Amino acid sequence: NAKSCQEIKDFFDSVLGFDVEGVSIAYDFADEQDFVEDRISRIVQKADTYLGVYPARLGGVESRFGDSQDAFIVDGLCNSGYVFVIFSREEDRAFCIRRFEDISRQIARGEASDSSSEDEALIIRSLDQRGAPARSIFFRGKYQIHVGVPPEPCGIRWENFRVQHALRWWNLLMVMCLSFGLVFVVAVSFLGPGVLFQMSFINLQHPKTTEEVLFFMEQASVCWSVAISNRVIAALVRSAALRVGFLQRASEDAATFCVAATCMLFNCVSHMLVVAVVSYQEGTVLTVDLTVEILFHTLVAHVVVTEIERMLLPLLLYWHTFASIADKSFLPVREAEVMLTAPEMELWIRYADHFIMWCLACGMLAFKPLASYTMVAILLCSVYCVATYLTDKYRFLRTCGQVYSIAPKLDSAAHYFFTIPPALIFVGAVFRVVSQEATLTLAVTAFCAHVALSIVLVRVFLFCSQPEPQTTDVPYVEVASMTPFNYFNTNKIHVLRALHFPSLAVPPIYPCVPGKEYLHGGQFADFDEPTRLREGLMRLVKAPLQGWPRNPAE
Repeated sequence: NAKSCQEIKDFFDSVLGFDVEGVSIAYDFADEQDFVEDRISRIVQKADTYLGVYPARLGGVESRFGDSQDAFIVDGLCNSGYVFVIFSREEDRAFCIRRFEDISRQIARGEASDSSSEDEALIIRSLDQRGAPARSIFFRGKYQIHVGVPPEPCGIRWENFRVQHALRWWNLLMVMCLSFGLVFVVAVSFLGPGVLFQMSFINLQHPKTTEEVLFFMEQASVCWSVAISNRVIAALVRSAALRVGFLQRASEDAATFCVAATCMLFNCVSHMLVVAVVSYQEGTVLTVDLTVEILFHTLVAHVVVTEIERMLLPLLLYWHTFASIADKSFLPVREAEVMLTAPEMELWIRYADHFIMWCLACGMLAFKPLASYTMVAILLCSVYCVATYLTDKYRFLRTCGQVYSIAPKLDSAAHYFFTIPPALIFVGAVFRVVSQEATLTLAVTAFCAHVALSIVLVRVFLFCSQPEPQTTDVPYVEVASMTPFNYFNTNKIHVLRALHFPSLAVPPIYPCVPGKEYLHGGQFADFDEPTRLREGLMRLVKAPLQGWPRNPAE
């Protein structure tokens, strides 16, 4: 129930022995998320109209809002139990972590340490005469505080903080199980029989023209159904990941990639596994040539459907937005900007698409490396990778919505998953070496051994490639001036409280909104007018959500 940043700041100041830069409390505003988003957009709109970005009549800021009621709602939001403490220097942060780690050890042991280190000497002075921890090192005299290294502010999901937070993994697990079940049912009832029909067609000595047409139609329906269902699975997994409640975007993207890649890979091979089992029971064999052909057409369909979705969805979204705006006689800029803002680039889906593509290509390489389908597939994958790198780079910089991504969790997850394609090639090489004694047990053993060794090598590579933390004397104020986001302006409730209840500990600030970095002044503004920016903040403090006159000079 601690809502005062000053109270928490005073506690850390007393425990550490020096002043911290500030405190940003993570609030639980799950029930008021629409209200918070609306008020943040209105604040940005008021600032834009005052700075002359667009006239006030286009924003509709002349309307009045219940300022006192908004303050009551903001003040009623609860603390989720997480607090971000900002220090002036990196040395101070490192000292804080060591200090509270030592405090936790002292509390666990319940007695003073004989160590002569500086950190533990401070703790010894915080112990009472009986050797037990004093009340001064507990928040409000009874609550123990745990401290850890926080993520970057640009990757924090502030809306997912809860008073009783728990990751709702059942959303992802339910979607994963549902995807596996539906894929298996479709493979047994539709895709599997299609592959069996293709097997039967191969046995025909002189097929008729009608039978050839049916063969190509059946092959196309199977491959394109797999490619289209992959897009549906990816969308379902993304929707489920948003409901899990991750506190970091990096963790959310990594989990989404892992689940989506697994479901999509099973979707690509499930019908072939069903056919292999049926063929084994019937005494027939799924030929290598037919397997390579099916994998190749699935690969081509996957690439084509992926690119069609990448180009068609933004176009449909644009025309839908254009029609929605054209149907309205008046639309405030605040609402129109949200509709016209381009969607962010989802890196996880691009990783999943390339993972599926290379798994199919390496599977073909394992079955028949000298086949024409295999060589064309490898060439296609190589050219496609170069093309997507160039086009995605342009889209990321020019057409997609602005997004900041710093944490490497998604890249690390992709490194581990991409150990599977080389393992498929290794299994194919083992089968060709011991073709007389090749069994399913040998294939599984070779695959698992190669994946385990690759994971160890990737783990070592990631550990060795981690940059060493460098402690510098650059103060927080200078670092904050070089980035548009920090732990204060990305916290929407902190911004609202700073405008409704300003103080020396919580000064008023502008919110961090993509595309509105110029509100922070300095190098992010096209014009150097810090006076007008401060005047805008003061006007927001006086009347956070009340209309301003049309002419800023009035």
